[in-house]
Amino acid sequence: MNLIINPMGISVINKHIRKDDNLFCRFNEIKKTDIENFHADDKDVKEFVNSYVNLIKQKVGASKDISAELNSLEQMQRDNYIQINPESDLIYLLSTHSISCLIATEINRTLIQDKLGFLESNISTKILEGIDVGDAKKFVKTGVDNTFAILNEILLTNKSIEKVIINITCGFKAMIPLITVFNERIIGDFKKKCIICYLYENRESILSFQIDGEDIISATENIERKTNVKSNGCM
Repeated sequence: MNLIINPMGISVINKHIRKDDNLFCRFNEIKKTDIENFHADDKDVKEFVNSYVNLIKQKVGASKDISAELNSLEQMQRDNYIQINPESDLIYLLSTHSISCLIATEINRTLIQDKLGFLESNISTKILEGIDVGDAKKFVKTGVDNTFAILNEILLTNKSIEKVIINITCGFKAMIPLITVFNERIIGDFKKKCIICYLYENRESILSFQIDGEDIISATENIERKTNVKSNGCM
């Protein structure tokens, strides 16, 4: 069984929200909600998410055209090295503390079930308090520590997991160095279990980085051999 940690962005909204004027207006109304009073299971939010998912199903075909989150996970399903299994793997969706990202996470959560076959009971959402693209001071003051705390919590809750896959393709770009630093701090068995994955730019290739001592072990889609590269202690 694998554990997948997936930071979330808002590409699924930015790419499609203008396709329907009514949904665009509803989205902007929901965004006016104070973040502290926002709940993903509120009726208006759930109705918007369902309507938005239906819009995507009607007007968008391939996963690569839907969102970076869906596209990268689909490519990971096809990768011989990573080998994720939607019927058994656990996936944690990491959302920033903003209404746009929380809504996008709910949309992607539904699509991950519908299009990729992940079980609803195996998908969890974690909110990264202090991670806000509009507030750099909050990010430094609370966001970094909160992110590390949540990542630690996820790992400690799933100690028996066989492989930890961190997908850095999507989400708030400042998460990439955070996750890189976190990966360096992982100790014990988790170090050998953890793989950082990235969907390489516009190609259908997954780059995988696994740190073991001073080596970075990398593999790309459809390449079965592993390549060892001395890292001199840094990525």
